[in-house]
Amino acid sequence: MKIIVFFIMAIPVTDSPNLNWDWTTEDTILQITYTGLSTIDWLQTRSEAERGWVNLNESNLFLNRKPNTSDTDIAFLLSSLSALGVSVLLPNPYRSFWLKEYIEWITLAIQNNHQLGARINFKF
Repeated sequence: MKIIVFFIMAIPVTDSPNLNWDWTTEDTILQITYTGLSTIDWLQTRSEAERGWVNLNESNLFLNRKPNTSDTDIAFLLSSLSALGVSVLLPNPYRSFWLKEYIEWITLAIQNNHQLGARINFKF
């Protein structure tokens, strides 16, 4: 959270020619990529919650070590909405940097989940 506040406060409040507040096609692609990856992470976490966290613990600082499915759903919804909110508030080039870093972080989380044995459980 401190990093988010830092980025927002670090934006110059002047009309700098280097800041672009327009939402670009790249921003849309990055946001969709982040949302898709976040959904994979959410489904991995939710599947583990459904299985009872056998031999695994959640490492997300906003959740307890073995959250239930409701806590997982709420946390990932709030996380996704917060990430979108920050994206909307940031001008470029900060927005692009923010989204790329978030994508990198969530990709590492998905890989780590997979290596630990977390799988997506589809129930229809």
